[in-house]
Amino acid sequence: MIEQVYQLKRQGLELFFYRTQAGAECDLVLVEGLKPIACVEIKLSNSPTVSKGFLNCIEDLEPTKSFIITPKSETYQSKTIEVTNLSHFLNSILPTL
Repeated sequence: MIEQVYQLKRQGLELFFYRTQAGAECDLVLVEGLKPIACVEIKLSNSPTVSKGFLNCIEDLEPTKSFIITPKSETYQSKTIEVTNLSHFLNSILPTL
């Protein structure tokens, strides 16, 4: 999934992994310059739960948007996090970031 994002991302958007000793963790952080544009958590389940580590990551980095990407779930909003499937993220969301 990360390789697909890398291949389709626009120029100027960099990809990082984020983890702290306190337990904040994010599978993918999309950054433009020094600004975190999006935090992305990758889940295998189509009905994911939001981990405390991911919420801590969002609090630490204060990205513009946050996503949980699943294999085939419907797209919906859960608090400030958008849950979506990989295809929708790659084709509809990533080009707008």
